[in-house]
Formats: sequence, structure tokens, C-alpha cells
Amino acid sequence: MRSNLSQSVAKYLRTIVPIRRNPIAYYKLDRAGYVVDYGGSNDLCEIVSLNKASPVDEQVPLFFGLLPIDSSPLIVPNVQLVQGRFIDVHIYEDQSWQWIVLIDNTEAATIFQQQ
Repeated sequence: MRSNLSQSVAKYLRTIVPIRRNPIAYYKLDRAGYVVDYGGSNDLCEIVSLNKASPVDEQVPLFFGLLPIDSSPLIVPNVQLVQGRFIDVHIYEDQSWQWIVLIDNTEAATIFQQQ
């Protein structure tokens, strides 16, 4: 696991996310949904370890039914992982890979719920 962002994820965040928010984790997948690489703080998402021999949607219930995507990007906002932690799930494709990026949205989701 790497802690720095891949170039593809950094470019995606600059173009698609309108305000600066920090990604929690990212996953680089082949076209069949197998993990090629991943990085970030998976423990914050309660994703302890990933087996590269199995598709990611079979290992992480959050991703079940989201892959493969029909159109890119697919954004699922305000997903509550654990009590008090919300993320936005971004899934997109580049020329060779599928990417899942989890972005912390706890502050905005909490404000939205309080209104």
C-alpha cells in the first residue's frame, strides 16, 4: 500500500471535485475488478486488508453492485461508513484502469443532517 496519491487520482481530484477535500483511500482496479494497487488510510474506512486474488466488490460490501460502472464517473455521496464518518465514493475509468476514490465528507454531511 502506498500513502501518496497516484497521478491519475490527483488529476481526477483536480478536475472533478469542486472544493479541496482530502481523499481517505483509493483503489486501482483492472477491468475485471481485481485490485492492482491501493493507498491511503484504509483503516479509517474499516477496510483492513485486500486480497489481490479476488474482485474488490467481493471483499468490500460497500462496492458490491457498483462495478463495473456504466458511465464514468459514478459518484455516490454521503455514505456512512461508521458512526459519525461519511464519505463520497467516486468511481471512474481512465484509459487502462478503474479507480475507486473515497473522499472524506463528514463535515458537510453532518451539517446537512443538522439542517
